[in-house]
Amino acid sequence: MPLDLQTRSEYLRTPPEGPALVVAPHPDDETLGPGGAIILHRQRGDRVKVLLLTDGASATGTSRIAEFKKALDVLGVREWACLDLPDGGLDSAADLDGLIAGEMRSFRPSILYCPAPGDEHPDHRATALACIAAARIFESPPLVAFYEVGSSLRPTHRLDITSVEKAKVLAIGAYES
Repeated sequence: MPLDLQTRSEYLRTPPEGPALVVAPHPDDETLGPGGAIILHRQRGDRVKVLLLTDGASATGTSRIAEFKKALDVLGVREWACLDLPDGGLDSAADLDGLIAGEMRSFRPSILYCPAPGDEHPDHRATALACIAAARIFESPPLVAFYEVGSSLRPTHRLDITSVEKAKVLAIGAYES
């Protein structure tokens, strides 16, 4: 569906260029949030890696990694890692910003996607704060782009994903749980 161009946020037709690191607290956050941007990056040939922090087991009682892998196939992502941190406990995870910084150091993203710090979910908020702290240690930090998952944002930028909307919906469908 087309975006409302009457908003005060900047309207983008393509995401920023370069390698993108997506930090997702739980399986499905990478798809529900920046899924359309991921597809657009991959269509352009940009490297994309998803750093999954937990297996998402607290939502269903079992690991959601299999669903995560199916969603990544639809999104066109081949590079990913899972830190296997405790679901529901990221706000007390030891050295979360250091773990994210280590991934940034090895992957060298131009853009870092993470949940917004104003998100109500404690794991989303902890991830956002850790990403901000991790980015600050670099002399030339990547662009940090916050994505919306559980709470609405007042965006500064909007990305038109109309051309990949159906693919994003298919990726969301990988999450049967």
